[in-house]
Amino acid sequence: MQDRYEIRGKLGEGGAGAVYRAWDRSLNREVALKRIVTEEGQEEEATRQLTKESATLAAMQHPNIVTVYDVDGDEDGPFVVMELITGRTLDEIVEDAPLTWEDFRELCLQIQEGMIAAQDLGLIHQDLKTSNVMLNWLPSGKFQAKIVDFGLARFSPTPSLQETDENDAVLGSIFFMAPEQFERKPVDARTDMYAIGCVYYTALAGEMPFQGETGPQVMAAHLEHRITPLSEIRKDIPKWIDEWIMWHVNRDPDDRPANAREALQSFITLDQPNTQTIQQTEESAPRRPRLVIPGSEPEPEPEPAATLARPPKPLAPPSGAPPSLHTTSLHPHENPEAAPGAPDPAATAPIPVAVPEAGGSVPIPTTPLATAAPTRYDQAPGAPAAAALPTMRRKAGMSQGAKMAIAGIAGVLLIVFAVLLLNRTGSNEANETYNRLVEVAGDPAATELPVTKRELEVLLSSVRIGSNRDRPAVYKALSLAQAKDGTRIDQRILEFATGEPLPTEARKDLIGRVLLMRRNPLIIDDLLDFARSTDDPSLAAAAVKSAGAAASGEHLDPFLSLIQLSTDESVRRAAEDAAARILEESPNPERHGDKLAAAHRGSTTREVRLAMLRLLGRTASPKAREIVTEALNSDDQFQQLAALEAARNWPDESMFEVLLGFLGPLPDGSLRDRSFDAAYQFLVRPNREAKPEDDTRLWGRLVEVARSDPEKLKIINGLAGRESADWAIELITPLTAEEHGDDVADRAHKAIDYMRRRQENR
Repeated sequence: MQDRYEIRGKLGEGGAGAVYRAWDRSLNREVALKRIVTEEGQEEEATRQLTKESATLAAMQHPNIVTVYDVDGDEDGPFVVMELITGRTLDEIVEDAPLTWEDFRELCLQIQEGMIAAQDLGLIHQDLKTSNVMLNWLPSGKFQAKIVDFGLARFSPTPSLQETDENDAVLGSIFFMAPEQFERKPVDARTDMYAIGCVYYTALAGEMPFQGETGPQVMAAHLEHRITPLSEIRKDIPKWIDEWIMWHVNRDPDDRPANAREALQSFITLDQPNTQTIQQTEESAPRRPRLVIPGSEPEPEPEPAATLARPPKPLAPPSGAPPSLHTTSLHPHENPEAAPGAPDPAATAPIPVAVPEAGGSVPIPTTPLATAAPTRYDQAPGAPAAAALPTMRRKAGMSQGAKMAIAGIAGVLLIVFAVLLLNRTGSNEANETYNRLVEVAGDPAATELPVTKRELEVLLSSVRIGSNRDRPAVYKALSLAQAKDGTRIDQRILEFATGEPLPTEARKDLIGRVLLMRRNPLIIDDLLDFARSTDDPSLAAAAVKSAGAAASGEHLDPFLSLIQLSTDESVRRAAEDAAARILEESPNPERHGDKLAAAHRGSTTREVRLAMLRLLGRTASPKAREIVTEALNSDDQFQQLAALEAARNWPDESMFEVLLGFLGPLPDGSLRDRSFDAAYQFLVRPNREAKPEDDTRLWGRLVEVARSDPEKLKIINGLAGRESADWAIELITPLTAEEHGDDVADRAHKAIDYMRRRQENR
C-alpha cells in the first residue's frame, strides 16, 4: 500500500473500521481509505473474500452510493479505497435539527435510488444507519445523499450489543438492526428495508424509533415492536409518510417492502396530490401498506409541528458557500415580507397569462385602471365640483394641439381596454380549453385526444407556468394528443422542450416521459442529435431512452456509436438498453453478431468492451458464444459479470450448459450467487418459449447443481409458478426429503400443495 497510497490523516472510526484521508500517487487525487476490522485470525480470509468481490463493489457506479476505487490488503489486513466526500453524516445533521418535509422527501428519493442500484447487484448492506448516510453539497447548493460502506458489513464482525461506551450506554448500529439480526436468522433485502426505515424515522423525528438506555432494552424494543407512531411526533407531515415508514419497520420481514424498488414505487404513487379516487377490490388492493390513496378522501390541512426538542430546520450549504439555488426555506404558501422600499406587488404584477393551473380559473384583475377624475375646465384648482347646470354654457375654445393630445390619450385608452378585453376573453378560452382537454385525457378509457395547434400550445404553455402537482395531468394529455389539423405534434413537443425556458425537471419529463410514451420513429434522429449536443447528461439520457423506445433494427448503429463515444455512464447505459431492446425484438439478431464482436474486440475502454459483451448475448451468434465463453473463463470479474448477463439473455438454450458448467464448481460467494441467478433468470424469462420436455430437462439440470438452501428455495419458487405443474411437481418432490433441511422441505411441501390445488381448480 505504501507504494501507491499515502495516509494523510484519520477521518473517523466506527464498528466496521477506521477511515483515513489518503493521497493516491498513481492518479494524483485525494481518496478515503478504510481499514476493515476483522475477527482475530481471519484477516487473510477476509482480504481474500473482499478482493474476490471487488468487481461487484466497484460496479456500483451510482451518484447516491460512494464509489469504490480499489480493494486490497497488506500485513495490517484488508482495506478499501473509495471517493473522498466532503460533507456531513446524517446523524450529525439530525443531531442539530430534524429535517423539514421538503428536504426529507428529496433525501428519501435519493436514498431509494441508491438502494435499488445496490440491490440489483445482489448486495445487502447489513449495517445501514444514519452515520452511513452522508450529505455533500453540489456547486448549485443542492445536497446529494450518498450511502457509504455498502457491501462491507459482511467482512467485519456483526454489529452487536457490545457496542457500548464506558457508562454502558448503547451506541451505533443496534438502534437500526432488524429483529432477525438479533435472532441470528438469515438476512436479505428486507433487513436493509427495516434499517433504512429506522433511518427515515430518525431523520424526521430527531430521535431513534426504538429506545433504550442499554443494549438489552433497545433489543427488547425492536423485538416487541415498541415504537411511537411518527404522526404523534410530527403533525406537519403527510399522514401517508408515517404509514410508509412504519411499513418498513414491521416486525415480520414478510410484512415489509420486498425491496427498495417496491418501496419507491409505493412512495411515488402516494406522493401524487391529484391522484383520483380509486375503488379497489380485496384482490387488487396492494398487500402492504394499508395506506390512504391520495384523493380518495379529503386530507386535512397540515397541523403545526408537534413540540420537538429541536424544531425542523431546512438544510443549507456549508458556511461560506454560495447560497443554494434549491433552498427549501421559502415555500410557495409563505408570503415573505417585502423589502423596505420595494414597490407594491399589486402595482407591478403582470397581467396573468391565458393558461390556468389545473382545475382552476384564470385570475382576472377586478381593479380598474387608475384614471384621473374628469377635469372641469371652468373649475378652479382645488374648488369643489359645481352642480349640474340646467342649461349649456359656452366654453372657451381649445387649441388644435390640445384636441390632438386628447384624441391621442383617448386612443391609447381604447387600445388598453381592448387589450384587457382580449386578455380576459383569451384567458377564459384558454382556461376552458385546458380544463376540457385534461378532463378528457383523465378518463381511464381514453386512448387518444384530438387537438388543434392552438390547443396543443395551451397544454405546452401550462407546462411552463403550471405547478409540479398539475404536470402529470398535462403529460397524460400530451401523451394522448392526436392532431386534428396536420400539426406535427411530436416535433413541436421536442422543439418546445429543447428551446423554451423551462424548469429542468419539466424539460426532462417532456423529453424522457411524454415522448417516450408517444414512441414516434420519425423523431429518433432529432432526439439523438439533441443527445449529442446537450451539455446536460440527464437530458441526453432521457432523449436516448425515448429514441430507443421507438427504434427498430435499422436504428441499431447510432446507439452503438453512442455507447462507444459518450463519456457519460447514464447516456451509455440508456444507449445500451435501447440496443438490447432492438436486438431482442429483431427477427434475426444473429446477423448483428459480427458487428458487435468487432466492436468488442476493437474497444479501447473497459466500459465499452463490457457493454458490447453484454449485448453479444442477445445475438446468439457463433462469435458471441466464443467471446462470452472466453470471458466466463477469464480471471477478470468485470468480464465474468458481463458474460453472466449475456448468458442470462441468450435467445436460445445453447449457452445454458456452458453457464451450468461455469456455475457447478464455484464455491459459495457473490460470484456463485450471480451465476446461479443468471441461470435461474434465463429459465423464468417471460418471453422464453420452451416445450414441457425441454423445461423438464433444463430445470432438472439446475436442480442438480443447486447446493445451498437459498438456491433450492429459489428453484421451488420458480417451479411453483409454472403453468404446466405435473413435471414441476416431479422435480420439487425430491426436495421434500429431510436431508435438504427444514426450510427447504417445508417450502417444497407447501409448493406441491399449492400446485395441486391449482390443478383441481382449473
